[in-house]
Amino acid sequence: MKQYIVSPWDFEMDVRADVYPAEPMTADHPAAPPLADIFHVFVGGVDILEMLSKAQIERLEDHVLRTLD
Repeated sequence: MKQYIVSPWDFEMDVRADVYPAEPMTADHPAAPPLADIFHVFVGGVDILEMLSKAQIERLEDHVLRTLD
């Protein structure tokens, strides 16, 4: 698990996640997109992950994956 500081809503969020890069397609394995698996989202020292909607978590995952570029 790594720490990522992202600001999808104009304030910093401390996100703890495992990130897996994209996997290319091979003869015996289909391609896989990059994936972020979020475990904690801290704002002001409080973990708010359980308060977030699915859409908000997906937005955070997108922002975490952008840190890979």
